[in-house]
Amino acid sequence: MIYNGKLLKAANKWLRWALIEATWIAVGCSGYFGSLYRHHRARGKKANTSITIVARRMSTILWHLLKERRSFKEDFSLSPVAPCTD
Repeated sequence: MIYNGKLLKAANKWLRWALIEATWIAVGCSGYFGSLYRHHRARGKKANTSITIVARRMSTILWHLLKERRSFKEDFSLSPVAPCTD
């Protein structure tokens, strides 16, 4: 079961802000995060709620990457969205 709860209120507010901002960019650039966002919007969730769900998923991925000391590699050949070049 995947928990889609709120981000931690006890976390650093600037880190939370940066994660939400990064999530908005990732939704437009990443096929995985974009499809997750669209899935929750299609289920009737509001935009900010959907972004929080995606940010929580992103934070879980970041935690695992840091714990395992490896870098993130997205397979763009499977992505329906072209990678951002900015």
